[in-house]
Amino acid sequence: MTVKNKFQYRNLYVSTVSVPLWGQLVIALVCGLLDYFSSILFAPHIPLYLDMTFTLFASYFGWIAGLGAAVVHHICSITAPDGLVSFPFIICSFTGAAIICLFLRKNKKISALDLILITLVMSLIIAIEGGIIYTVLFVKYDYIEHMVTKYFTLSLVFQ
Repeated sequence: MTVKNKFQYRNLYVSTVSVPLWGQLVIALVCGLLDYFSSILFAPHIPLYLDMTFTLFASYFGWIAGLGAAVVHHICSITAPDGLVSFPFIICSFTGAAIICLFLRKNKKISALDLILITLVMSLIIAIEGGIIYTVLFVKYDYIEHMVTKYFTLSLVFQ
């Protein structure tokens, strides 16, 4: 007789989903717009960039959905104050989408442990990319940010 651990999980996997091209384009458009509106809603009030949430979600449906969501979000963001200056941050969105798509291509199923690994890898790489982009924009081009994140970032930079 075996005793099962009551905290043991079963079949906690994210599988690849086969979505046709038109479906990926629709997902890209919807998720890109949701990223744009969430960045408008949250960025002025809390020191978090939540502008990649739906791009990362779209990436589980395919390359075109993930990269398309990033493009839609950043094209919409050009209309914001200093939007064109912040366009280089699209690199971070592309990286996040690529990491998820590469993990799905390699494994076909992503376990809970894989999700933790993806989160750690993505956090490290995107933090470095974003830091480099922000430093170049802030130092070289005197980038002015109009959001709460400016003060949060400056408090970390000038310690």
